[in-house]
Amino acid sequence: MCHNPPLTAMDESGQHLSDLPRIRKEIFERFGPTVDELNLDNCDDDGLYFRHNSLKFISQHEECVIGIIDEYGTTYPVKEKA
Repeated sequence: MCHNPPLTAMDESGQHLSDLPRIRKEIFERFGPTVDELNLDNCDDDGLYFRHNSLKFISQHEECVIGIIDEYGTTYPVKEKA
């Protein structure tokens, strides 16, 4: 969100609105496990595939404000509303 226009991730972080809680958590835990620490050899879990994509984008933009925008241009809050 710090760039004009905002940068777009090349790979998807999820496919459904039900993925939003995980994506939000990944943004808030941006200094957690790195992409290299994920074991993608046994990647039969779609969540791990999407987590890898999220962490790859976040690690390339550590100082940037990260937002959530879907492929249709709809923006979702990064912090879940109470």
